[in-house]
Amino acid sequence: MHPLLVKAEASYIKDVHPTVNPGDTVRIASKIKEGNKERIQAFVGVVIAIRGEGLSKMVKVRKISYGIGVERTFPLHSPNIQKIELVKRGRPRRAKLFYLRDRVGKQALRVKEHPKYKGKDLLHAASPSKSSQSPPPSEPGSTDSDNSAKKTTSATGEPTPKSSVPPNAQTTPTPSAPADNKK
Repeated sequence: MHPLLVKAEASYIKDVHPTVNPGDTVRIASKIKEGNKERIQAFVGVVIAIRGEGLSKMVKVRKISYGIGVERTFPLHSPNIQKIELVKRGRPRRAKLFYLRDRVGKQALRVKEHPKYKGKDLLHAASPSKSSQSPPPSEPGSTDSDNSAKKTTSATGEPTPKSSVPPNAQTTPTPSAPADNKK
């Protein structure tokens, strides 16, 4: 691309979107105009193709809606695109995933998940985990020593769940009442 075009397009290119690759599951929030009203509609699907470069970069996203395949092409740097969220990272072996069009059922959008991101919540990855949060404030009038006395921990340092049954007690299943077999 000519350096003057690159310079002219630089002010319009959005840097806030995550890097999107084929096979990724994304949620694209786009503006929809209906009459004189504007609303934001999310489109969640698998990226099956990326084409273009710079300001004209396009992403083709496919989803299954009520058993019918729907594809939409989004210009990445359009002012109508509010937000692009990465739901799941995929790891396909091809750049264009048009073979997904021939698949039916659960296999229609199944792409091998990237092992580095497998099982991770990419949408809420920046939020702190529950284990690192501070405990809830104590009741008025109680001291911290009262609260620490109530907590018990196991050998691993994790809090043990409260149970009404002593740890050494063996439980036996209670026999159920015999069913009446009247014919």
